[in-house]
Amino acid sequence: MLTKSGTHFSHLGEAHGKPLVYIDFLEVAPWNWTVPAIGQSGRFAQVGSHLFCRAVQQSFQDGFHGRVGLHALPQSARFYGDACGMVPLGEDEEKDGLVYFELSEAQARRILGRSI
Repeated sequence: MLTKSGTHFSHLGEAHGKPLVYIDFLEVAPWNWTVPAIGQSGRFAQVGSHLFCRAVQQSFQDGFHGRVGLHALPQSARFYGDACGMVPLGEDEEKDGLVYFELSEAQARRILGRSI
């Protein structure tokens, strides 16, 4: 995972214009992919989820209150929306039409299961 801290800014509601942690790149190794068609189970479970949670923790540590943003590849968009609770903010033509997602402070608190 590669993150950028404080170089991108929120587009969500009352957080609009405030800095966030931007996930530039997040990928898990092929041996951690579950591929039913070939009978492959991931060697380690939930690696991507753990990395995502680390970005949320970084956002709190950097004083950004859990705000996280990213552009999702099409095959990952459902994960970020459904599993992570990120808000899709539409396609970004400057990023090859990838959907831009953001995580709100409230959802970040739920993800980490704590009040900060």
